[in-house]
Amino acid sequence: STSLTGDSGADMLKILNDEQRAQLTGIIEKQRPALNEIAKVRTEISTELRKSITGETIDKDKVYTLEKRYGELDGQMSALYATTFAAVYKTLTADQKTALIKLRNLDTVPSGSFIYSSPVETPPIPSDDYMFGIGKVPADAGQTMAPATFVDNTTGSGGALGDAAGGGNEALLNQHTAPDPAPICSGKMALTSSVVKAGETIPDKYSRAGAKAGMTTVSPPLAWTGAPANTKSFAIIGWNSVIFWSVYNIPGGTTSLPEDIQGVGTVSQKFITPSEGGPGTFDKHITLYALSANVNVDSSADVETLRKALNAVTLDSATLNYKMTVK
Repeated sequence: STSLTGDSGADMLKILNDEQRAQLTGIIEKQRPALNEIAKVRTEISTELRKSITGETIDKDKVYTLEKRYGELDGQMSALYATTFAAVYKTLTADQKTALIKLRNLDTVPSGSFIYSSPVETPPIPSDDYMFGIGKVPADAGQTMAPATFVDNTTGSGGALGDAAGGGNEALLNQHTAPDPAPICSGKMALTSSVVKAGETIPDKYSRAGAKAGMTTVSPPLAWTGAPANTKSFAIIGWNSVIFWSVYNIPGGTTSLPEDIQGVGTVSQKFITPSEGGPGTFDKHITLYALSANVNVDSSADVETLRKALNAVTLDSATLNYKMTVK
């Protein structure tokens, strides 16, 4: 018997007397109303959050209210368990305590998988490394491309993402993971912008908020210091859940870039303002890579190819983290 297979629960009840047993088994019916309501609350939360898939606006106040109720119900059940077990403990005899301690300290650990006390064949567990940008997305992974309503198909100049002139790279845009933002980060490099400080909200001109207001959005100005002396080139990756900006083979002597950069380096993804699926404040990141050589990858490379190419020659990196607010 071990607690891992569920046998110990039955063995524990055998040690108790009828009144003690009734107190513990009575928890099942007492918690049933809370469990039923939790199932309902979780369904409502999931239904509301799934609106993001189709680009609908999520009612955040409704989600917060439901989450609060979820916490209250969970707390009620925790309190029920704590008070019931405490009450039973106060009535235990010395012999019962000794028997329960022996049961708790069993060192038998079963091998394999169990459903309750019955051994079952261990099911195959597929790797989910691809969700973290490692390896390739499995063919049976389901939908891996963002719905059309989830990504704004507008570049800073108003061209389509798939338009070669616009610099759109759908292999990057449709990846839901960014490359490793800091494979090497010594802390000696610093990346800044004159239009936004770290952790603050960027002006609308450089964000989705500006695009929604009809502005022509552009990439923000950047400046950096502390690059290694043997830096041969730089790369810039703008990312959140997708890569919204990618430029590499920027000359090694460069220390700053103006807003709306043109004609510098190799543009893999022209700066765009992807939709976040609704109003709110969202985290954005721009990572600067100092490289020991130019990156030899096609401008249409996918995220894994780009990540490997950057990591192979990265000397150091720095990231500017900021926020974007969409009304």
